[in-house]
Amino acid sequence: MQKGARGDAESEALSRIVTILQARRDWMAEAESGLEQKLHDTAVSLKDAIAAVDKVSFKSNQRTNARMLAKSWQRTLRRARTALDACRDTAAVEDFHELRKRTYDYRLYHALLRNLWPAAMKAKQDAAKDLAERLGHVNDLSVLSQLVEAEPQLFTRNEDLAHLLDAIIFRQQEERQSALADAGRVFADKAQREANRIETLWLLSQN
Repeated sequence: MQKGARGDAESEALSRIVTILQARRDWMAEAESGLEQKLHDTAVSLKDAIAAVDKVSFKSNQRTNARMLAKSWQRTLRRARTALDACRDTAAVEDFHELRKRTYDYRLYHALLRNLWPAAMKAKQDAAKDLAERLGHVNDLSVLSQLVEAEPQLFTRNEDLAHLLDAIIFRQQEERQSALADAGRVFADKAQREANRIETLWLLSQN
């Protein structure tokens, strides 16, 4: 946000705020004494989950497998479209967070099948990745806004706080508009049509 400052006054104010936030981050890091162990435990759990998935095998015939995959794909895309519609209607923080989660789901589905059809999956996977990152920026701005509201005492200069709030509002509007435009392109296909295409591709890959 500092790189996109609209003038010297805003840039200087944001620079001071960055220093304050970095100090707060360092203090929080020291307070989280058990964080490293938690991260280690999480990594172990993820490895166990991946190992479990590797052991899974489909016992049904390929047409049944293709139908199951298509239904799951369709459900994922419909949930993403529902989240996108909610963002367009209300623009609530929770709706954008939900859209981000559904975008991650969509990206993971493409990653799951990328070895079968690299060319077909890569473009959509990359687009979903870019969208998720942009939605992450939207979420970061929301978190910063919540921090300002919850801990205004961190910001001792009123003019700096005014610059910060103005910058948050401006960037948030910008990022949200761009995210909605990107999401409209990523989730442009109808869920049923895309699911049918995935089912067909799966069956072709098994022959």
